[in-house]
Amino acid sequence: MSYVPFSLRYRPQTFGEIVGQEHVSRTLQNAVASGRVVHGYLFAGPRGTGKTSTARVLAKALLCEHGPTPEPCGECSICRAIAAGRALDVIEIDAASNRGIEQIRELREKVRYSPAEARYKVYILDEVHMLTPEAFNALLKTLEEPPSHTFFVLATTELHKVPPTIVSRCQLFEFHLIPEPRIVESLRAIAEREGVEVEEGALEELARAARGALRDAESIFDQVVAYAEGRVTVETVRDVIGATPRESVAGLMQAMADGDLAAVLARLDDLVAAGKDLSQLVQDLMLATREMLRASLGVHPEGEWRELHKTGAALGSAKVAEALRLLGEAEKRLREATQQQLAVELALAEITQMWAEPSAQERALALARAGAERSTKPSQPGQTSERAGRRQAEPKRLAPTAEAETTRSRKRPAQSAETEEPGAEKTPATDRSVSEHPPAEETVGAETALPTSEARSPQASEALAEAAAGDFTRSWQAVYVALKRRRRVAVWAMLRESRPEALIEDQLVVRFPAGCKFHHERVNGDYRSDVEQALAEVFGRPVKLVALLGDEKTPTAPAPSGPAGKRPAAPEPQQPVLTPDEETPARAAELPAERRTAGLEPAVPEPRVAEREAVGEDEADRAARLALDFFEGSEEIPPE
Repeated sequence: MSYVPFSLRYRPQTFGEIVGQEHVSRTLQNAVASGRVVHGYLFAGPRGTGKTSTARVLAKALLCEHGPTPEPCGECSICRAIAAGRALDVIEIDAASNRGIEQIRELREKVRYSPAEARYKVYILDEVHMLTPEAFNALLKTLEEPPSHTFFVLATTELHKVPPTIVSRCQLFEFHLIPEPRIVESLRAIAEREGVEVEEGALEELARAARGALRDAESIFDQVVAYAEGRVTVETVRDVIGATPRESVAGLMQAMADGDLAAVLARLDDLVAAGKDLSQLVQDLMLATREMLRASLGVHPEGEWRELHKTGAALGSAKVAEALRLLGEAEKRLREATQQQLAVELALAEITQMWAEPSAQERALALARAGAERSTKPSQPGQTSERAGRRQAEPKRLAPTAEAETTRSRKRPAQSAETEEPGAEKTPATDRSVSEHPPAEETVGAETALPTSEARSPQASEALAEAAAGDFTRSWQAVYVALKRRRRVAVWAMLRESRPEALIEDQLVVRFPAGCKFHHERVNGDYRSDVEQALAEVFGRPVKLVALLGDEKTPTAPAPSGPAGKRPAAPEPQQPVLTPDEETPARAAELPAERRTAGLEPAVPEPRVAEREAVGEDEADRAARLALDFFEGSEEIPPE
């Protein structure tokens, strides 16, 4: 007699022997006991989970000489014939090889005939998803209204390929993967009945290799018993299934966690030289990585890869999950790769590099710790004096000038003539502002204490020397940084449209394009003090701003006069400032004498609002005004 393998010898013969599918066996038992058996069943699930075996047990329950009964006897001639696969009224059809419409037409003809020896006929169509669409259509009517003596059991591993018209005519039972402990229990029972000595852990290795399919586990166990010729050990099982030794997998994972790519590639070369299957190696790495992920999350801390739990916790769940994704992609590429080792090397190198680099969360935590240490660390005496020196050298905010105060006064509602007292003497706005606020030069000298040439920093001296030579690359960038430090975004938004031309004595000449009239006005008006503060900080001495528009002439340095070696104090550089005082000739006559005798060309009076609207405003100016209104509402600067 030929040898009967474990998968057939220990095939379930009753509902109670079906492993891991209690939801199916219990429902069918109750249906048989209550007489509620339908004429069409559809069993769907992974391979090796008991679909065909359950169909045979159902046939025995229906055809048993003592039935229909939920517990077939297994002793009658019908039960023995079904178990042996020679029952005339239980017809098993492989739909993968009988998939055409002709075979289904033949089946429809045979269904009409009465059973040969039993009370019913049972048709079992395995891999039913392989039928053609025409064959499915031919089966519809028979499946929906079969003869009263006929039952259909359809089995498939790919339920999504079965047409909904077929599924709706059957009762669907979905079979699940069998848990590993249940597989180990079944294999241990087989080992006891066969008298095979098994080492602790060998059956667990078999159950993991089966991946939820009991039939696969029984087949592998049969192969291992034949290979071992005696006691079955863990190494024997690994040799048969081609699994990588646990120590090798753990060492490879630890080398990747340490960032040692050379060690990773060397270990991979050793495994390839030992004849290990790369697909199986990637699967083993995925199992180990999965265990690390669960350990890092605290879901299953007592797994089989306990030596890697600390490594997974140190790496963090994000990095371990990313490594699991990369290994999954490598497994897919192996199916089509001509150089499988190269595909695995690339995946392992990418994981090693990713694990060696700090994650975004780690970088954020490091920055937070560094900031906390700086805030809590006591300052050294030298550092305190250095900060004090920087604060002393840093210019303070200038007091508003007369022009700025006058410009702001335009925004307030004018006081009506009726509210003024009769005979009250009207004071010009310029005189009031000058009397209320000291000149800007006096404020700077009193409050900011700008450094002298001896106390000027090396950076300021270099910037001054470069600017005198006509190179404003670094100094102009330093002006931007100074304005940004003071949170004066709107000032830089206006000033950036200009370009520095020359540094003449204590005057920095910048020029705006002819189309940037609005920017020129703002810089010459409200923003002049902010710009000059920044210039004083950059150059280490007071520097006046001369802002020109379009083709206005550049002012020249005043000629030296008086005693040899001495130069008279240069008058305040006058800019073509468009202030409310210059709107009319009468108001311009009230300006101070030094303003009227300056060596610059007279400024063009600013047109009133109505005149400006009549002339028409440039689109760029209009956009700039809207942007300025927005910026002036918030001086927050986004972090770099």
